[in-house]
Amino acid sequence: MVRLAKGKNSINWLANFVVGFFKFQGHFTHITEVNHPDLDSCLYVMWHRNQCLVYGFHDRPGVSVLVSNSGDGEVVARGIKHMGFKIVRGSKSHKGAVESTLQMIDDLKADRRVVIMVDGPHGPAEVVKD
Repeated sequence: MVRLAKGKNSINWLANFVVGFFKFQGHFTHITEVNHPDLDSCLYVMWHRNQCLVYGFHDRPGVSVLVSNSGDGEVVARGIKHMGFKIVRGSKSHKGAVESTLQMIDDLKADRRVVIMVDGPHGPAEVVKD
């Protein structure tokens, strides 16, 4: 995705595209708590291919989303930050893994919900990474 984004304007354009796509997807996405409807602190895990599901959250300011420090992550981070989510930046391959893990633990202790994609962006898909 970043190869298409040369410069700040391209990244902003792609981020706006992400926002528009997520808004469209939001009409078809609804997240319902099944086991604990009143649970405040919760860790949601999902595959990269399902990352559009984050738009289904109703209380977006109460949700922290882990986003890679990569260039692709910058596009996604700008888009979902615009939608009201708190962004936690960090990844195993782009530094910040320890800091982002500590931030997510703090967020869970503060009764926030945390979202992470458990398969790596470089594949293989649907295989949980370390």
